[in-house]
Amino acid sequence: MEAIFNFVKNQGFNWIGLAGASFGGGITALYVGKYPEQIQSLFLANPVLNYKKEFLNPTTPWAKEQFKNVFERIDKDGFIAVGSRKFKIGRKVFEEMEKFYPCDSLKNYQGKLMIVHGDKDSKVAYENVVECFGALPNQQKMIKILKDSDHGFHEEPYETQVVKMIVDFFVSS
Repeated sequence: MEAIFNFVKNQGFNWIGLAGASFGGGITALYVGKYPEQIQSLFLANPVLNYKKEFLNPTTPWAKEQFKNVFERIDKDGFIAVGSRKFKIGRKVFEEMEKFYPCDSLKNYQGKLMIVHGDKDSKVAYENVVECFGALPNQQKMIKILKDSDHGFHEEPYETQVVKMIVDFFVSS
């Protein structure tokens, strides 16, 4: 991400907004925590803000199934395959998850922030996101919980609603 931001800055852009979703939301939170002055507006959709509760000691049924016996499975196969696309994750990712805290990092960001999450998210527990949101000192923070929406907002009307929220958020920033 640092290389991308250096490139964008070198192109002459002074205002930068950033959006991150799911696992990318956690990575985005880590980045803005390290470089809070670089991002003027931040939009997070169903973000993973607590690696321990989502991956290492998961709370959702989906994550419990995907990440059960994770280190034993990695020792056997060298990786685990996650989700319908069988994304391969190795030991190093899980070891790094024990060292990084996206929610704590996000506490350093004081710019405009919007988090959107579904209350029926089967992959990332919305309760964990609400807990993190409550701990953020940011005075410009907003949260929107979409009733009955699952992870990824793939169903209508959620997909259309979230796309509109993203556009409206950045246009008004």
